[in-house]
Amino acid sequence: WLIFADAAGVGRSLVQLIQDRDGRCVLVDEDAGEDACAPEELAALLTRPDLAGLHRVVYLGGYAPEGEDAGSEDRTTAALLHLIQALVRSGQPLAGGLWLATKEAQPAVTAPSAAGVHGSPLWGLGRVAALEQPGLWGGMVDLDAADPQVAAELLLAELGTLAIVWWVGSRGASSSANLQTLVAVLIVALIAAI
Repeated sequence: WLIFADAAGVGRSLVQLIQDRDGRCVLVDEDAGEDACAPEELAALLTRPDLAGLHRVVYLGGYAPEGEDAGSEDRTTAALLHLIQALVRSGQPLAGGLWLATKEAQPAVTAPSAAGVHGSPLWGLGRVAALEQPGLWGGMVDLDAADPQVAAELLLAELGTLAIVWWVGSRGASSSANLQTLVAVLIVALIAAI
């Protein structure tokens, strides 16, 4: 697994969950800065020996914490584009595909939040990637959970199951209420098959 972390901590929690299941993964930490997703850095990353036989890539740049800087969605979208291009150039097959995770980018019950606006452009780019690079594609997950550990658990449960999943919950309610009302709604089973 190759996991591009977020500032909220979902990526670090996801790594721990995978390692607890004896999975092998590499974390590209949010603290690595913008250079971590520069084309030349990504090309070098994908040739690392510990990533030989890479199975799945998870991009969490769209899981923005509350109060994320305005305009940061441009950086996260550009980083995702560079990642897609690097994966295509590497020619490395991804059996598990490239997965994107966002936070409240797809309005379910209430209007989109500020954090949701951050991840919305990734959904557009993700749809294009699914159509243009179906062999690379895994899917997209929009999470409603505010707690990074809960979000990582929900994400791990969904990875590899569908092309697009919307999390629907009573956003704005307490975390326990969100967990009680969280329902997965299937939008499209396989975009690549269209």
